[in-house]
Amino acid sequence: MDRCPVCRAALNGATTCRRCRAELAGVQAVARRAAALAGAAMAALASAQAPQAESAQAPQAATDERARAARLLARARLLHATPAIRALARAAAAPHPPSVTVPHRSQGDGGGPVAKPSAAAP
Repeated sequence: MDRCPVCRAALNGATTCRRCRAELAGVQAVARRAAALAGAAMAALASAQAPQAESAQAPQAATDERARAARLLARARLLHATPAIRALARAAAAPHPPSVTVPHRSQGDGGGPVAKPSAAAP
């Protein structure tokens, strides 16, 4: 927490606001707990995204981890609803996790955009 929620003064790590004298230790503890819950939820989402061993339980394990992440994020959102926590909650609630693909680049191409192969003319 960088700013006092009462008067918006910079806190610089203090537990009491220098401007309005609000006692913020309890509020800061709640924010830390929400951050810990969000961190646990991110770990659960990462576990659900990780390639699973080929077994019958692998899809169910990923679903269970996503459900666990959604529960953790619901608790975090109740404590401290930041934009990051809301975005993570949307990701956990998505029916299919977004996949990220990285296009293959040849060596020595200078890191420029990947050219799409053109159809060869007959």
